Order: sequence, then C-alpha cells, then structure tokens
Amino acid sequence: MTTPWPDLTVSTSSQALGGDGSFRMMPTDAFAAGPASGRVEVHAGGHALLATYTWTHPQDGPQEGVLLVGSPEEDGTVRATWLDGWHQQPGPMHLSGSLEGDTVRLGATYADTWGWQVDLTLGRGTVRMVMRNVVPEEAVAQAPEGTNASAGPYDVMDLRLTCGPPG
Repeated sequence: MTTPWPDLTVSTSSQALGGDGSFRMMPTDAFAAGPASGRVEVHAGGHALLATYTWTHPQDGPQEGVLLVGSPEEDGTVRATWLDGWHQQPGPMHLSGSLEGDTVRLGATYADTWGWQVDLTLGRGTVRMVMRNVVPEEAVAQAPEGTNASAGPYDVMDLRLTCGPPG
C-alpha cells in the first residue's frame, strides 16, 4: 500500500511551523490564546507521520506534545499514539480514526466513558490541530443542578500553524 504522507506534507515536512494556539478547559470558558510552534515529518519509509508541537497554557506556561500517526490500514483505519505534557501524561493515549482528504480524524475513550478527539489538517504550508473533549451523557446527569452542561464534543485546543519561525 502506498502512503499518503509524502503528498500531504510536501509543503510542511521538516519545516518550522509558527502560529498560535487557543485553549480552554471547560466549554463555557473563553479561549485563551498564546504562541505555538510545531514540525511535521515523515518517517519509517513514509509510513509514519510525526507531528511535534508546542503551545502555551494561560497559567502553566509553555507545553509540548507529540502525535505519531501510522499510514491507513487496508480498511482505512488510521492508528496513532499521542502524548502531551499537560493534557496526556504520563502514559500515551492510543487513538484510531481515518484519513479524510487532508485531515486525520482520531478519537479515543478515557476514564471509561469520556472521549478525546484530535483532528490534524495538513494544508499547503499550514497545519491545524483541533483537540476536543467528549462529555458523556452520564456526566451531565451527575452535574450539580443548574450547571450549564451538555453531552458531546467541545473544542479544548485549536493550534493554527504556518511555515516559518514561531510568531
């Protein structure tokens, strides 16, 4: 099977990416923006995509993460391993999903019923990574009365990077 990564990363591979990232903890919080950077590289004979990134937490300062994505399997499934010094540590999270055009869509479950989603979009000279927390129905049912909460995904982090040094 041929790998899609060289085609998708032709304009971003091995180049410094700079931009900004927006973060919020809860769906009712406002996003806090800060500087971000990254790099996207193809490894393992073109069968692995490695995205490394930095972002800035509004209280805890600079953070970093890594997402290793394998080539799509014959059924189209894409598998990945993710670590982030703030979101996901000390052990990695293993995600699966699909490649849809220029976007890798990944998801996993944690704490039994909560979900995590990562969308990595590789454009011409741009990279966007959106992370979402997925709130289960039972968490909403257990929330204190009067809490403004709903089940389903909400954006936690949105990194927008372009070729060039961090801005």
